[in-house]
Amino acid sequence: MEFRDYLGVLRKYWASIVVFTLLGVAAASAYIYLASPVYTSSATVYLSVNGGSSSTDLIQSTNYASAQARSFAQMVTMPQVLDPVIADL
Repeated sequence: MEFRDYLGVLRKYWASIVVFTLLGVAAASAYIYLASPVYTSSATVYLSVNGGSSSTDLIQSTNYASAQARSFAQMVTMPQVLDPVIADL
């Protein structure tokens, strides 16, 4: 097929191409207008440990920081934390 053949197809079906393009734009616009917005957020927490005098101190500090991180992760899903945030929003 040559370029001239493609132009012939475009000339022959130009009305269908325009109609289907407009239908696609209208459908996409309707979807965007009617869809409810979705909001997301994320947070990052950095925990560090102070240097210790021995490797045992460092291991204990690291274990403590890991336990704190797990408890923070559990806390943010509790209703006592989520309800005031939801009420503010």
